[in-house]
Amino acid sequence: MSVLDGVRSESLPLGDWGLAYGDGHFETLAVVGGIPPHAARHLARLRAGAARLGIACPPHTAWQDDRAKNMPPGRRRWVVQLILTRGAGGRGYTPAASSRRIVQIFDWPLWPADCAMAGIETAVCVTCLGINPGLAGATHLNPLAQVLARAELSAAGLIEGLMLDQDDHLSEGTRSNVFVGLGDSLRTPQLDRCGVAGILREIILEQAAEVGMEILECRLPGAQLGQATEIFGCHSLIGIWPVHRLLGPCVRESEVGPLTRQLQLRLGGLQSSR
Repeated sequence: MSVLDGVRSESLPLGDWGLAYGDGHFETLAVVGGIPPHAARHLARLRAGAARLGIACPPHTAWQDDRAKNMPPGRRRWVVQLILTRGAGGRGYTPAASSRRIVQIFDWPLWPADCAMAGIETAVCVTCLGINPGLAGATHLNPLAQVLARAELSAAGLIEGLMLDQDDHLSEGTRSNVFVGLGDSLRTPQLDRCGVAGILREIILEQAAEVGMEILECRLPGAQLGQATEIFGCHSLIGIWPVHRLLGPCVRESEVGPLTRQLQLRLGGLQSSR
């Protein structure tokens, strides 16, 4: 189901810059029992992303009304995607002074039930992320590198993969942010050059600070993955997925780490709702 500027629609004008240039921002929300647990954070990130791109952002109430009026009845969980594009424009790259909002509703994705407890098998993707500080952290509409990386994973039968930047530093997963245990602390890639600053990543950093758990935001050479004591990915739809086997040149295999389990327990109410 799709809603375009408040009206149900399954089509988009061909001149939309989101289609032509990937010019826009998106947010993916988990909805549980009719409630999106982190809607305020998502809407704040949407507004910040619009400001970075110079796109006029409709008020929060417009997004909330579109979502509320079109929620599917009788479902406990579903996914809502909010998309903001620059709207219609002519040929060339001179931005138009308009915007277009899209709300899409999807079924809850079906992943293997034991991903959170037993962990997943993953690998480092061949496709890398380009460095662009101007777009770093944003959920913009041009994630072509992630699309190509996910094609690699499908061919290998994997549901998640790790992505390096063009300087061979760990950046993120294809659908998640990544945390790596080295020694007694966790590290997560610094997202000032590329990658997406996820909502659950933000929450984990806050929760870790509350309990005195050290998490460093830093450059992580991909070669260090083989030395990791634990690795996990996180996303607002999947919660925390530990990595129990990493394939490829940095091969490692281990039980789910204690810091990963501690964070899973800390966020237990959040994950059990998803």
